[in-house]
Amino acid sequence: MLRLLVALLLASPLSATVLGDYRFANGARLTDSGPLGNTLIANGVPVYSDAQNVGPYGSAVGPMTAANYVSLPAAVTTALNGLTSYRVTCYVSTTAGVAFNAVFGATAGGGGGFVMYIENTANLRWYDQTTDGVACSSCITAGQSYKIELASDGASTYVYLDGVLKATRTLFTWPNRGISIGIRSGNGDGAMTLGYVGGFLVEDCFTCPSAQPTPTILSPYMNPKQFRFPFVSPVQVFR
Repeated sequence: MLRLLVALLLASPLSATVLGDYRFANGARLTDSGPLGNTLIANGVPVYSDAQNVGPYGSAVGPMTAANYVSLPAAVTTALNGLTSYRVTCYVSTTAGVAFNAVFGATAGGGGGFVMYIENTANLRWYDQTTDGVACSSCITAGQSYKIELASDGASTYVYLDGVLKATRTLFTWPNRGISIGIRSGNGDGAMTLGYVGGFLVEDCFTCPSAQPTPTILSPYMNPKQFRFPFVSPVQVFR
C-alpha cells in the first residue's frame, strides 16, 4: 500500500497549474485552451496560417512584425511573477532562413528583460537580463519544426530543444514582465519574420507530465522524427 501511495504521488506533479495553453486554432485563434480561460492580446494585426502545422497544434501565428504580434495577458503574467518553478513551452517552425528571431520575450513593464531567440548562426540563445548565452550551437535548421522549453526547478533554469537538455543556467526567477510571442516587444526588435509559432504553453511546475500536450498533427512541413510519443522532456525531478 505504501509503495502504491508513493507511486501515485510521483506520477502527478504537486500544485501543477496550466497558466496558459494557447493553440492557434482556426476560429479561436486567441483563445486559451487551458482551464483558466485567458485570451492572448492581439497587438496590431497578427498573421495567422492554417497551413503551418507545428507540433500538436493545428495552425500557427507569424511571421511577426514590430507592430503585429501577440502577447500573454496580465492574468497569466501575474500568476508567473516571482515563480522559481515553472515551464514555458513554445512550438516553432523555421522557414527559408535563420536570423535573429525571438521565440518569446519580455513585453514592456518592470525590470527583468528576457528573450529566447534564434540567431543568424543557427544557434539557440537565452538572454536573462544579465547573461546572454548559447544554449546550443548550429542546432536550428531552416524548414524544420522544434519544441523549445524554458524550465526551472527552483534551483536552476534549463533550456530544452525537442525534449533534450541543451543548457543549465543559474536560477531565473520570473520577473514582473509580460510575455510576447515571436518578438521581444519590450525592445521592439527580434520579430520572427522567418518562422511560425504553433502553440505556447505556460505552467507553474517544473515537470508537468499530466499537462504536457502530445503531438496529434504531423504535417509534411515538419520533420516527424523530432516529435516522439510521449512528448515529455526526459527529466524526472519532482518538487
